[in-house]
Parts: sequence; C-alpha cells; structure tokens
Amino acid sequence: MAKAENLVTSIQVEIDAPVALVWEVLTDFARYAEWNTFCPGLETTGRLGDMVYMQVRIPGTDQVIPVNEYLVAWEPERLLSWEQRPTDENKDAARRDQYLEAVGPGAPATSPLTCSWG
Repeated sequence: MAKAENLVTSIQVEIDAPVALVWEVLTDFARYAEWNTFCPGLETTGRLGDMVYMQVRIPGTDQVIPVNEYLVAWEPERLLSWEQRPTDENKDAARRDQYLEAVGPGAPATSPLTCSWG
C-alpha cells in the first residue's frame, strides 16, 4: 500500500444547493450509500473521537470490506473528517476531509473532498 505522503487525492464538486442542505445530506449517515457508491455502508454516532464504521468498495471490483476510522473533525456546514490510523496488524492510514464552502450569498455550495491514503 502507498504511504500517506505519496498519495493525496483532491476533488472539488460544485453542488447546486445551499450549504445547510449539503451538510444535512453529508451527515445523514443512514442514507450515505445513496450518493456515495465507494462507501455502501457507514455508521457513527457523529461525536468527535468516536468510531466511523464503514463498508468500502474496492475500486474496480464488487468486493466490499470493513474499514474502521475515527471522527476527527465536525464543524457544521464547513468540515467533516475521519481518519484511519495505522495499527500493528494494519499499517494503512487514511484521512478524508470533506470541506463545504458557499460560493456566494445564496449561491450553491462547493465541496472540495481531499483524501489521502498510505
């Protein structure tokens, strides 16, 4: 697996909706799979430091694996982040930062999503 300093992916998407609505959808974890095909399952309490239990689809396959991460940032209508920390059994590390930003008063939101894996 690649080291974190070697792989960073950043995607910015403009969403034609107010930031408040985008945040509501982003944090509706029970319905996460309806818009995120990479992650067909996600459960968390939404409290900082708590686990984020995900089911993650391996790209290019039908295989889905469990991935457990920690909720590390919760700034309503601005930032949602979780990260996978390396362990003795699994050296993989990842952090997913999902930023929201209005592009103007009453304007649609932009959502730059930055992920790093290692």
